[in-house]
Amino acid sequence: MKGVVLKNEIGRIVESDSLDELASLTPLDAETVADIQVRHPNISVQYLDFIRTIGVGTTTNEMHIYQPQPIAELSKYTSFKIYNSKSARQLFGLASKKAVFPSDAVVVADSGASWRYCLRLSDPDTVFVADMMGPTFEPEASDFFTFVRKTLILGS
Repeated sequence: MKGVVLKNEIGRIVESDSLDELASLTPLDAETVADIQVRHPNISVQYLDFIRTIGVGTTTNEMHIYQPQPIAELSKYTSFKIYNSKSARQLFGLASKKAVFPSDAVVVADSGASWRYCLRLSDPDTVFVADMMGPTFEPEASDFFTFVRKTLILGS
């Protein structure tokens, strides 16, 4: 029954994508999705269904959806280093606190700027936004399909 409900939700997402913003994404094969589920037990079922059915890649409106990456890997990116450098924090008048994000968070999407959209394995339904410049980590949507409708599909 749950799979049927998800398929209906995926169908509604596709129908609401009137500008075909998700058409450029590539579905992942069942083996890759199963591997993700093994590596990240308790990850959002909606996210898994989305990447299996609709896919990963870059949408036509330049949003990026990808396989989960541990949030700790953010510190390797140049943009993270720049946003969290002492000079940038002084320039932008930001608090001096360093970015500390929950260790069970995985990054699954971004807009190419300082925001990264995350899932937490301890709270798999909620989508969070990690703002590297803030730094903040806050709820963005109550579930992955709401996140897709609210953030990925601008024409809906």
